[in-house]
Amino acid sequence: MQTNIGMRFNKHDYLNAFFGIVLTCFLYSCTFDYPKTEISAINKIKLPDTADIPDTKTGEAIRYGLELFTRTAYYLGPEGKVMKLAGNKMNCKNCHLDNGIRLYSNNLIESYLKYPQYRAREGEVLTIEDRINNCFERPMNGKILPYNSVEMRAMVAYMRWLCEGRTASYENDTLHLGIVNLLDRPSSIENGAKIYADKCQRCHGADGQGQITPDKSTYTYPPLWGPNSYAQGSSMHRAITATRFVKWSMPYLPNRTAPQLSDEEAFDVVAFVNCDSIHPRPYRPLQKDCPDLPNKPIDFPSGPYLDSFPERQHRLGPFKPIKAFYEKLK
Repeated sequence: MQTNIGMRFNKHDYLNAFFGIVLTCFLYSCTFDYPKTEISAINKIKLPDTADIPDTKTGEAIRYGLELFTRTAYYLGPEGKVMKLAGNKMNCKNCHLDNGIRLYSNNLIESYLKYPQYRAREGEVLTIEDRINNCFERPMNGKILPYNSVEMRAMVAYMRWLCEGRTASYENDTLHLGIVNLLDRPSSIENGAKIYADKCQRCHGADGQGQITPDKSTYTYPPLWGPNSYAQGSSMHRAITATRFVKWSMPYLPNRTAPQLSDEEAFDVVAFVNCDSIHPRPYRPLQKDCPDLPNKPIDFPSGPYLDSFPERQHRLGPFKPIKAFYEKLK
């Protein structure tokens, strides 16, 4: 297997860029302003440039890792050319926008530096390799990438390169996802359906099945529910986590200047997308997740819980009373 693999661009990439520019013009008039602190942060942060990947043997591994992020389905999907691991045809870049470089969009430029890290979902300390395999098992609904494989080392090399010259805190999550304000009401599935029809279905489809490429190899825009979407127990299946991504990242714009959704709209559309009774998705036995109940995420959609709030409130909110309960507990 050769590892000196560069980026491949085809006519679909250029078409996607063209339609992205059109969508930018269409949506610009309805955007919400960034808080001044967020604008300041964005202006001060120098993001990685893939043109700076070194022309060395290490650089070959980094570029192969970037290629795997970009074309995961081609190499490691159900019909993968290297290994058949993922259960769907999504790519890492479908959830980690701009290959993990875009701020507040599941950004990865600090991630390598934060591992090993304790994760409440597993109830143990995970390595960066463990965290990569979380994605293969849950969002991609597949099997783990072998820990000693060339592909695992390449993906880790790329994530390490993204962090070059940076420092990171275990406690602060300042770049990975944007901030949202918790609502004083439950999220509205009904209102979320209207927002989805107005602002989401042009990319993800009225049926939520995304846009698959003409050759059927992968997705330009990923499915949001159904057998080919992320599984239950994925991070995007949690209300607050998904809302932080959706508010700051959706609808996708190639040169984003401001959020397209308010906090209320983002919470509501996430409630609609993640409503399992309306939109089934790959099943996982969630009861075995989060054995550390005092540290269980308050938006984890399945019990048991240490508190007495109903499961529906952990799915839809309001989350402020739940948050206050655990803050008082600590």
